[in-house]
Amino acid sequence: QQAYQDTLATISKNGTRVLVIRDVPSAVQSAPDCVAVHLTDVEACANPAKKALERDPLFDAAEVDTTGLVSTLDLSDRFCRGETCYVVIGGLIAYFDHGHMTATFARTLVPDVGPALDKAVASRRP
Repeated sequence: QQAYQDTLATISKNGTRVLVIRDVPSAVQSAPDCVAVHLTDVEACANPAKKALERDPLFDAAEVDTTGLVSTLDLSDRFCRGETCYVVIGGLIAYFDHGHMTATFARTLVPDVGPALDKAVASRRP
């Protein structure tokens, strides 16, 4: 985490703004394969949130930044409800493997990411 804090400090020391997006919750090893096997019960492919929400040291470093130039965005609630994180969300397979989103699902996050990015890179200084 300290290395990430140092990196963020180096990037932001000249006024560069940064948006750090938390890693997405992890899914079962091969989400599409799991869904194919469990078409009538895709919830069988879900992960407990305790397992899916892995530590993200870059996000943790950004959360403690005090420069006012580093913003964070956590989209975990788009994948998880309560104690469970899902691989099929809104009828879409969200992952193409255990930790990477499908392009189709990623596009559904534009309404979340766009405004966060706009806010993070706003030209005014803290």
